[in-house]
Amino acid sequence: MILNDVKIIENGSLVKRDIELKHGRIRKISKSLPKGENCAGKLLIPGFANAHTHMASRLISGLGLGLSKFTFFTKVGFKAHRLRTKEDVYNAALLAGIEFLKSGVTNVLTMDVHPKPVIKALEKLGLNYLSGYPLKDKYEEAQNIENSFKMIEQLNKEHKDKIYVGLANEVECSPKLIRQALEFAKEHDLQVHMHAAETRDEVVKIKKATGKRTINYLESLGFLDYDVSLAHCTYIDIGETLLLSGHGVPVIHCPTCNYEISRKIPNTKLMLEHKINVGLGTDEFPWNPNPDIRSEALKAISLGKISVSDAFNMLWNGHALWEEAGIFEGAPANLLLIDLWKVRPYKEIERLYLNILKNNCINSVLINGEYKLKNYKLVEKINEKELEAKVKKAKQKILGKL
Repeated sequence: MILNDVKIIENGSLVKRDIELKHGRIRKISKSLPKGENCAGKLLIPGFANAHTHMASRLISGLGLGLSKFTFFTKVGFKAHRLRTKEDVYNAALLAGIEFLKSGVTNVLTMDVHPKPVIKALEKLGLNYLSGYPLKDKYEEAQNIENSFKMIEQLNKEHKDKIYVGLANEVECSPKLIRQALEFAKEHDLQVHMHAAETRDEVVKIKKATGKRTINYLESLGFLDYDVSLAHCTYIDIGETLLLSGHGVPVIHCPTCNYEISRKIPNTKLMLEHKINVGLGTDEFPWNPNPDIRSEALKAISLGKISVSDAFNMLWNGHALWEEAGIFEGAPANLLLIDLWKVRPYKEIERLYLNILKNNCINSVLINGEYKLKNYKLVEKINEKELEAKVKKAKQKILGKL
């Protein structure tokens, strides 16, 4: 596929180029290539990564508002997990995936109690993904860990390079489980992803139990020496920030959920100053009914007092969990075509970025060099209204039994 006369950002300016896509990658960037698809008036940028979400929770969107994290799960979340069917989970994940695509997401990291129907939905839409199962051996929904590892091993066989080892959080996972998970991940060459220091209560509990703050505790277990990433880190101090930076551990920032749950967000400005790779995630639908990852970038700007460029880069930084995103020869062809007429006026790149975050301007989404959204329409034939109705009906069914 060749895209002619498309604009790209090069050294802080918009330039017109021809782009050849082949075998899922950007093969060539040139001022003149053979005739292909006319992309005049469009800007080509890398697709966004939603680097921490729980897609099945689309089924209970909004039900966590006004509730603390553990109050919600005790009163609603755990019960909802038992009441939903595999079809409910599939439909919810499919609807979430469509909403992600429309917001420019090409790569998703999701953690779900029922991963198989979620993976089925992701593969139907053609999204790049990493899927994980939240291991835990303490409190409600504690599992038979041996069986859980067997399930993850089987998922990895079936979906090679698309599975990671998930851990619920520092409180619901024992030190023994965390060490087991690290060894299992190392043996099977898998990444590890975990919620950490999300709420004050969790930090206080782990300090009381171990005498250490969360990140110091994880370091004492050798956790930071593995291929790991952490979601949230809302309640970490400067020393813990320096530990994460020194170990090169990425952090996934979820401003809407962090703020809804705690009225606080992490100090992302400090993290960025210390060269931590910070990505963005929409996290749990119960606290964040808006699936648009660009809204997370806008909240990262307003709540975290960071620049537009920093927030925009967070949309790309999550790709480090897969591989580097960019517009260069050899880069993965996970790309967005932006209608430039919808983001005027823009005299500088910072303003252009801000307008992309605020406007309905994502004309097309390409994943591995193939269109998944084109001219604002989903390529995969799915009756979206019917799907929305199914998810709404399933939600009402669950509400009636809570």
